[in-house]
Amino acid sequence: MIAKKFNHLLIYCSSILITFTIVYLSFNVDLKGYVQNSLEIISGYKKAMQIYEDVDYMKYYIAALFAALLFCLQLYRLKRELFSYQQLAKLLLIMLAFYYCFSYSFTRGAAALFFKCSIVSVVVFLSIYLTKDNVAKNRFYTLTIFILSFGFFNYFYNDFFTVTNWHPSQYTQPIPARLLDKAKTYDVYPYQTSLVYFNDLLYHPRPIIQSYSAYTPALDRINADFFAQKQVDNILFHTSVKNLPWGNTIDERYFMYEEPLAKIEILKNYAVTGKVNDSLFIAGKRKTTTDIKFKLLTEHTYSLGEPIDLSSLDSTKLYFFTTDFNYSSKAKLASLLYKFPYISVELTTTDHKTIKFNTVSDLLVSHSVLNKYCSNFMDYFSLIDNKKFSQLKTIQTIRFIPNQRGYSTMFAFKIFEATRI
Repeated sequence: MIAKKFNHLLIYCSSILITFTIVYLSFNVDLKGYVQNSLEIISGYKKAMQIYEDVDYMKYYIAALFAALLFCLQLYRLKRELFSYQQLAKLLLIMLAFYYCFSYSFTRGAAALFFKCSIVSVVVFLSIYLTKDNVAKNRFYTLTIFILSFGFFNYFYNDFFTVTNWHPSQYTQPIPARLLDKAKTYDVYPYQTSLVYFNDLLYHPRPIIQSYSAYTPALDRINADFFAQKQVDNILFHTSVKNLPWGNTIDERYFMYEEPLAKIEILKNYAVTGKVNDSLFIAGKRKTTTDIKFKLLTEHTYSLGEPIDLSSLDSTKLYFFTTDFNYSSKAKLASLLYKFPYISVELTTTDHKTIKFNTVSDLLVSHSVLNKYCSNFMDYFSLIDNKKFSQLKTIQTIRFIPNQRGYSTMFAFKIFEATRI
């Protein structure tokens, strides 16, 4: 009997796999590349897309664990009903939804999300197990459902209110016709694709269309190849009107440390062709590619939290760095239920200004700008403009600060001199 069921299961799984393969091959899809890139996206999400919390995050986790404890208590009290296959099936579905929401909130690294994510499964759970023969319990469960539902809608109302208070003009602003060639293709940096729609442009995006989503070196390389081959004619660069110190990106991450490979290819193959305003400009293909070569100057080992002095570097030249941080076995194990540790970066400029931001440490194995601070994309293009380069702020020290234990204490830090050919 068991062998027969196993054979049926094997047939069903094989049929699904064969159908999936035939469909993708019929549409001329690189199935191997699809699988590889899918695994790459999954592997990098947990480390890159977590929410960076403030020092009060512990109280949210305690609240989340308390909610989980209450949920488990309810399961224990209803253990007698588990002998029913129908009830067991319902319970397993609810537990699966609950675990998924629980896991998602902790993967994103924000226990404050736990209430939002898990509330639906809790409400459904209580609704299913409303007892018919106990009025007091029914009143208690009904009241609990009402309170939780109110909190659920209140949370999402606040989210909606936040969204509606954005500045829609920065995503729909018209671009003068004299600056556009609608026969050519456009991409948008870092993610405001609505600009293409509202200006009726031909959209030809890079493979990973949002900069903060290219969160592994392999994904970054895919976008870099796109720009190296000049597959798009023009790029719209949009800078936040808030003028944040880390630039126009998410989770307080420094935009210059995202897509480092792609940014180098953009510098080599594109140049500013038109400026709309302080927050929006256009870059087009260079007639002649500008090559950038890297020469290794120094390689030293530093400890996390130790300031790295850059004052000996020539401020008239451009330098890049690479580094490689390794996770400990403890961090890898803890990440199964919690999240990976992350690293914050602290820059100090020669005018004694300190800029602190978060980063995706895995991306720093690629060449990233070291000695010049760029606050927006226009500054970024100034890196290879001899007239504007001297106006950029010079970085005097850089420091890598882990938010918690989980990294190897020592790391290698390489400095490269960049030369333009």
